[in-house]
Amino acid sequence: LGLPWSIFEASSPALKCGDGVHFFYSDWAPMHLPSRHRFPMDKYSMTRNILESEGRGLLLAGPLATVEEACLAHDRDYVESVVTGTTSDSMRRRVGFAEAPMEAYVLRTLASLGAT
Repeated sequence: LGLPWSIFEASSPALKCGDGVHFFYSDWAPMHLPSRHRFPMDKYSMTRNILESEGRGLLLAGPLATVEEACLAHDRDYVESVVTGTTSDSMRRRVGFAEAPMEAYVLRTLASLGAT
């Protein structure tokens, strides 16, 4: 994939309680899906834009989840197949994003998980 391994090792930021409401967004990592795709990816940037325009808290770009963080929610074999770019086409079809370029799929998957 050409992605530096260090992006999969960085920790998510620790935020202090009492700093108000924080919203993490992952639309900084576009999936590059075809316009005819059934998944409405635009809803994420639309939601962020509304929150931003209404001043409803601090908006932060979601960090990439680390491999260890991803393994808290997903099977290690699946996580490793994602971060190495070896996820099968059938698996990508099953989650609905077979049309996305592999690098975009990896970044958006980890960005979405890191922003959760």
